Amino acid sequence: MKAFISYNTRDYDMASLLRDELNKKSIECWMAPESIPGGDNYAQRIPWAIRNSDVFIVLVSAHSMESYWVQNEIGYAVKCRKTLVPIHLDRAALTDTFTFMLLSCQLIETGGRILEALPEILKALSAAVNENNTKTQPKTGTRRIRPADSPGGKEREKNTDSPGGKEKEKDAKADQRRRLEEMVLEAERCYDRRLYDQAFILFSQAANAGSPEAQLHMGKCLQRGRGTAPDLTKGASWILKAAEQGLQQAQMYAGFLYLKGMGVPVDPNIADKFFEQADRTGSAETELQIGHLCHSAGHYQREKHWYEKAAERDCADAYYFLGILYQNGQGVERDLKKAIDQFLRASERGSAGADERIGWFFHKGYVMARSDADALVWFRRAASHNHKLGEYDMGLCYEYGWGVERNLKEAANWYERSFHHGYRKAGEALRRISRQ
Repeated sequence: MKAFISYNTRDYDMASLLRDELNKKSIECWMAPESIPGGDNYAQRIPWAIRNSDVFIVLVSAHSMESYWVQNEIGYAVKCRKTLVPIHLDRAALTDTFTFMLLSCQLIETGGRILEALPEILKALSAAVNENNTKTQPKTGTRRIRPADSPGGKEREKNTDSPGGKEKEKDAKADQRRRLEEMVLEAERCYDRRLYDQAFILFSQAANAGSPEAQLHMGKCLQRGRGTAPDLTKGASWILKAAEQGLQQAQMYAGFLYLKGMGVPVDPNIADKFFEQADRTGSAETELQIGHLCHSAGHYQREKHWYEKAAERDCADAYYFLGILYQNGQGVERDLKKAIDQFLRASERGSAGADERIGWFFHKGYVMARSDADALVWFRRAASHNHKLGEYDMGLCYEYGWGVERNLKEAANWYERSFHHGYRKAGEALRRISRQ
């Protein structure tokens, strides 16, 4: 059984306690942020998790009833026809909105004592799964007999020189490609759910069948020790096989391996060749990814080179990351004037990250005169694009009264938005102000 837990950040302790207890009962629980791999898009991952759950648990409290995130998750679960199991954590009266949304659900009252209510919760979850099973009727029909299953079918398939034989062979190859793609997708789903042993088996089968995507995944599993014993050299060999087949992501990662010396000798010249192969079409997106890999390898001058190539295509993110290099003095001499120039260019082209950085320049008084009022304008501009750091900064402004009247409730709203967009530090801030 897979359960999605919807909760407000200020109820995190209760949510994590419930998750731990359900895990002991072999119920796999999904809850943010722990279940979201680093770097993933929260707005995509949360709907995916709801769709792939067997049951939807919502922790109802005074905090969650104020949260539009929890309301959105409930609405999406209803749209996906998931059975809801609402658990009332406190004695707060249900708002009209929650009364309406949970009208057809049996509310489990806990009075804040999750452990005592656990038997009732388990019973409700079991009933919910049974209800979901009745919603999906098994498909019926007659099995279609393939030519290979019919009398003489195998002989006819082997004869590719007969009329239509080449067409059948082409169809067979297309079927094999589809099966490999489906196997890789299933392996990726297992990997996302941290079922590394199952993922590695599927990646291995697809890799040995020639799938470059599976070869790249298998190489990373070997290098990271996911589902198998770590082996940098063997992992690198699989990644290089995928790169030889022309897979762009593998070519970029192969370059990274030669910069870091992970399973191969350190050789920046070979790394550059792989990077050039990956960027054969001259894409700003590719050049940014290569720049990020160079940053991870600590090759900041190479990072700057690739960002500058992307900037030649007037890429907002390229200006933004060049600004960070100048701000931090990585690969270049630290120069805050050049940094703000790059951030302003990025902002003009729609970069919310650059807006957030400019806000801090005003708050700290870097280059320009210090002004919390101006900082607030730039933070709000970043937050309007759902930028998690901009939202967190707005929380700081309202918590400490930077350029605005102090308002802890408004601060909590911004911190919650930031947390749900993936910034874990915002969860700490929420718990901090809840004690004030």
